[in-house]
This record gives sequence, structure tokens and C-alpha cells, in this order.
Amino acid sequence: MVKKVMLVASFKSSGSGLKYLESLRERGYDPLCFDMKEESEKVFNRTRNALINTLVNPYVNKILNNRLLSLFKKYKPDLLLVQNNLSVDPEIIDEIKSEIVGHLHMFNRNFKIVEELLQEKETLLAANN
Repeated sequence: MVKKVMLVASFKSSGSGLKYLESLRERGYDPLCFDMKEESEKVFNRTRNALINTLVNPYVNKILNNRLLSLFKKYKPDLLLVQNNLSVDPEIIDEIKSEIVGHLHMFNRNFKIVEELLQEKETLLAANN
């Protein structure tokens, strides 16, 4: 049974992350949310200088990815949902895949209905037990 859900997305008013969050809450889940864009702003406020932003961006992404991995390891979700267009390093995804007992799902704007995804996850867990 899916008990703990972690959602990595952008939660701006027009983002698909909010749609997932609302859908999960409607079904009784209270996911742990990690907003990459909001966390990025905490680490580094973008400047008007594109060159500085470009130079600093890889370091900011490294910090964010380490925070994401740390939070994932502490929370140990049954289901991890990650928005595709975020800067999650492939190495971090690989490490998460190697450690997750549950299921990792990458999504974009054409996302699966959460109900279908949760049912798929329940089926996978039942088959593994």
C-alpha cells in the first residue's frame, strides 16, 4: 500500500506540480513536496547578468540535487514523482532508483491520472510481497 509520497515539482499556479498535489490530496495523501525552483531561489538569487547566472548555475544545481537526495533518504517514500523539466542530475536519479523500495515516476504536462499511477503502484507492491 502506498503510504508515503514525495513530489518534486514546480508549484507555481500554472504548473503541473500543483495539479498532481491537488489530485493526491483529493485521494487522501499528504505528499512531501520539494520545489526545485523555490529551493533554487533560496540558494542563489538570479542576477541580471546572464554570464554570472550561467557560471553559478551548475553549483546551484549540485546543491539542490544533494538536498533532494538527502530529503529522499530521510523520508523514504513509497512513491516518488519527479517533474521532467527540472534539473535533476542523472546520477541522482540512478542513486534514487538503486535505493527506492517503491516506485519512481517522471512526469511532464501530459501526465498520467494520479489514480492510474497509484493503482499501478499498488499492483507492483502486491506482486513484490
